Amino acid sequence: MADSTSQTQWEPGLATARFPFVGSCSLKDDPETVATRIREALHLSETSSGRPGSPDEFFKFLRAQTEALGVYVLLVGDLGSHHSAVSEEVFRGFALADHRVPFIVINDQDARTARSFTLIHELVHIFLGQTGISGIPDHIAGNSPAAKIEQFCNDTASYVLLPRSFVTARPAILAKNEIKAALSFIEQTAKSWSVSEPLVAFRLRRLGWITPAMHQQFSNAFAKRWQDQKASTKAKNQMNEGGPNYYVVRHNRLGDALGSIDI
Repeated sequence: MADSTSQTQWEPGLATARFPFVGSCSLKDDPETVATRIREALHLSETSSGRPGSPDEFFKFLRAQTEALGVYVLLVGDLGSHHSAVSEEVFRGFALADHRVPFIVINDQDARTARSFTLIHELVHIFLGQTGISGIPDHIAGNSPAAKIEQFCNDTASYVLLPRSFVTARPAILAKNEIKAALSFIEQTAKSWSVSEPLVAFRLRRLGWITPAMHQQFSNAFAKRWQDQKASTKAKNQMNEGGPNYYVVRHNRLGDALGSIDI
């Protein structure tokens, strides 16, 4: 089947078009093949030498390219104020796989480095035509239909952000299953590719290059580090008066697509 996603041209406010990429894939497809289609749709080149820039800059690029496809991308993590913030353990993101007005919502209470993965994970939902809400990876256990969808989206998103070319064979540094050596490799890979360390650890586990137990240990450590960072940031914010400009925050949350619409 020909890939028509790159031919789709979106105009702000155009809600009558049916976007052919919505529901264009299925769980019977190979995740790596779907990842290639998504990379092509986003004009994201596959490289073997990493990416320049920061995770924030990479996310902004992915968000802009996703919005250019016709998908609205929002950053929302509360019900109107910080008092009603919703933890990333409740939801990291959700996708509305509507053929005319597809939406992605990302929980901005989650780590900034995690946003690229959540964005692409939700975009895979849209390519599958599956509206859904996503939480912490691996929290849906078993062989249920929901678990199969989440695993497919996780695998596909990991291929989009970290293509097979990121490393051609299992590095010798991982051969002895040493914690410090593995952490060092994960840290350097995440930095080189502008992705999160949990994503790199997830990919290594799926490749069988680290054990499930080691992956769980890393996941717990990354989660604790993030919770500590959030607590520290919250304490600092309570000591400072004021905050960012309302309109800057509003545009950041709505994105260029919705932010450009006059209400």
